[in-house]
Amino acid sequence: MTVKLIDLKNAKSVSDFSALWIICFPEDDVKYIKDYINRRLIYNNAMCFGIYEGDLLVSMLSIIPEQTYCDNMTRQVNSGFIVGVGTHTAYRGKGYSRRLMEYAIQYIEQQTDICVLQLSTEIPEFYVKMGFSSYSQQNGNDQIISTDDTGVIIVKPEAVTYEIAQKLLSCYERTAKDGYFKKCIGKIMEMVYYCDEIIIKVSDDGKYEACRFVDYSFENMSTVQMMRNIKGEYIFTGNPENY
Repeated sequence: MTVKLIDLKNAKSVSDFSALWIICFPEDDVKYIKDYINRRLIYNNAMCFGIYEGDLLVSMLSIIPEQTYCDNMTRQVNSGFIVGVGTHTAYRGKGYSRRLMEYAIQYIEQQTDICVLQLSTEIPEFYVKMGFSSYSQQNGNDQIISTDDTGVIIVKPEAVTYEIAQKLLSCYERTAKDGYFKKCIGKIMEMVYYCDEIIIKVSDDGKYEACRFVDYSFENMSTVQMMRNIKGEYIFTGNPENY
């Protein structure tokens, strides 16, 4: 068994990574996998980790660096979002994913300035054992600090005008680092349509510095948002993803 960081700029590594992804996530088509690796991982300088048995990649996970707003959007911290955790069917049940997760967390703690790790999962019990805890959407406006003091405003979907949508788009393009979803007014309005409210941090000159699309029903979904502080304590009162 060899545990190491995978270089996705290497053609052989990309081929190995793609092959394992197909095995772990057979519902994804080949084109999607290729686009995801190129636009989501390579484009964003994701750190990809793997376990090899000989020349065969048998377990993998990736961490995408990003900026996350916390403490009611008053502070920004370096964070990482964990994606693509999977193990080859022939090697499951042997602790490979746990071993790889421990290796990746140690690497993040020692080699990077990332303070918080986040992920979405349908098996939260697996990650609880490694220090992750779940967090849910905000439950009401009382959790938002006064607009006068912080520049945080809340906008309901029905109140979003074309001018607000343009500002949201501009903010989204500056802060979202996925490089995968097409950013346009239509996409922004789609996000507005499906959310309950939009929380916006506005600068003194009226510029949207950060925005969060909040869906109160999210906590009822099977996918659970989880996070782990690794260098400090931060307060996440809602979904802090910025992509």
